[in-house]
Amino acid sequence: MTNEQKVNAWVDVIAMHNRSGDQIWSARFLIDGAWFVQRAIEDLAVLNATLSPDGRELEYALRCPATEMREALSIVVEQGGWLCEDQALITPD
Repeated sequence: MTNEQKVNAWVDVIAMHNRSGDQIWSARFLIDGAWFVQRAIEDLAVLNATLSPDGRELEYALRCPATEMREALSIVVEQGGWLCEDQALITPD
């Protein structure tokens, strides 16, 4: 699966877990490696998006404006992130 195919598939999954009217969407990802996480955090900041630990090892919560989700997903994919099957977030808003 190409990065673009991952992003396209994940947008649909994430949309199901977020209300379409919400301005901020969230999703959970697995990312292995401190350097990859740090790079993603820096790149996501430009989109007013955040990536933070989600209480489980290697799991991170992404929060970003719904309008920027596709671009945010591209950044996470580039850093080796993988969408978690369980999208229920642990971290408080």
